[in-house]
Amino acid sequence: FDAILVAGSGEHFGEQGAAKIDKFLRLGKSATILLDRVNVDPRSFNGQPLGPRSNTFKIYDLLDSYGIKIGVELVADAP
Repeated sequence: FDAILVAGSGEHFGEQGAAKIDKFLRLGKSATILLDRVNVDPRSFNGQPLGPRSNTFKIYDLLDSYGIKIGVELVADAP
């Protein structure tokens, strides 16, 4: 593989999963990472931040080590 796509809330990435992604990136490979940080009610556009539910929630720590901070802000576009 030359690239990976990581999508979702990140809850399923424990320490082992984050280590595999880190190893892949350190080989000079590419990744697109799409993480949900806000659970949105589509009727009201009110959002509840999603966050770590255990200490195995390591994907954000991995991104932080690369200087990438994922905020809990919500961006919405209306027609």
